[in-house]
Amino acid sequence: MGIQHKQIRPYTPRHNGKVERSYRKDGERFYAGRKFYSLENHNKQ
Repeated sequence: MGIQHKQIRPYTPRHNGKVERSYRKDGERFYAGRKFYSLENHNKQ
């Protein structure tokens, strides 16, 4: 796959932006298909 682990300096969000954007989009896709009205309701799904 050609994936390399790369450490960045702490508190440098511009270096970590692509990863954080990916996490945000993944979360949006995950929650887009789920509707829940309480934590208990979410856990039952």
